[in-house]
Amino acid sequence: MLLSLYMQDVLGFTVLRAGLGYLGEGAAAPLGGMYVAKLLGRFGGVKVLSAGLLIQGAGTVAMFALPVHVNLAALLITSSVMGLGHVFSVVSFITVMTTGVTEEDEGVVGGLSQLPQYVAAIGVSGLSAIAAARTNALASGATPSRADILGGLHAGMVTAGVVVLAGALLVGAVLRKRTTA
Repeated sequence: MLLSLYMQDVLGFTVLRAGLGYLGEGAAAPLGGMYVAKLLGRFGGVKVLSAGLLIQGAGTVAMFALPVHVNLAALLITSSVMGLGHVFSVVSFITVMTTGVTEEDEGVVGGLSQLPQYVAAIGVSGLSAIAAARTNALASGATPSRADILGGLHAGMVTAGVVVLAGALLVGAVLRKRTTA
């Protein structure tokens, strides 16, 4: 969501042009999908999940470098890295969660596997609040400038990236001994 706001409110993209701004992320998703099964087979779910979160977090934190003026290369590279890591994370998360589950527990695990979607809604709200608060803090007048909005979005993006990177470290620390997934 923050990336959409960046493209529309800072760069002035139309809705169509903002949609096209997701082409890097859109290209990274099937690319990641083609390789994630091989990576899971070779390294296991926990390592791929941790690596996916590291990649996603790095791409998200790197969005701090997105400028107030259009830099298509920076936009496509950061969103592609973020998207690639996201695909690795989602697929390996489901793999880790469902590996070794008994038949009688499949329904519960299937339901729990949807939990991140609900938590993400809370995260989007929190990140939006962080971005709005930072924008308002930077604004010197009643109407924030594009630079003020960008500063707020940067705060939200870095926060999101740091949370994902912390998740990668948590996965590595908590699940490191789990080698069957």
